[in-house]
Amino acid sequence: MSEHDTDEPGVGATDAEEASPPPSEGEARGAPDESGNGRQARRDELWRDRARAAEERAIRLASREVLRLLAQRVSDPEVALAMSGEEVRSLLTDDGDVDEEAVVDLAERMTTAYPTLRPRAHHLDLGPKASPVKRHNASWGSVIRGR
Repeated sequence: MSEHDTDEPGVGATDAEEASPPPSEGEARGAPDESGNGRQARRDELWRDRARAAEERAIRLASREVLRLLAQRVSDPEVALAMSGEEVRSLLTDDGDVDEEAVVDLAERMTTAYPTLRPRAHHLDLGPKASPVKRHNASWGSVIRGR
């Protein structure tokens, strides 16, 4: 072992080795020799694919959060978002977080433009047991007399 060979990661490694992304499975198994440019192009494509997948996942998670926030203010958040013409990306901050103020403004605009999107009051249905009239005596006469 020379003085440059160590078991510690990063120690004794060149700048090019540290800057390159980890090898893909094919490269780690000893894929057929190709020029350095071909391998670099494959690595670059792999990282672009990973970045696209991560961005798509972030948008899906942001969409869920936007719909959750809209559900607090409109009766049908998916319809409200679709009818608004807004994209989820326009409701995000520069850091990629959901802009709650933008979502609240969107909900207010949509409920103003489309009153049917306003949240509905939930009515409690107590069913036949809530009636003061007993079931076995129920007739129009007993209902009118209040018995």
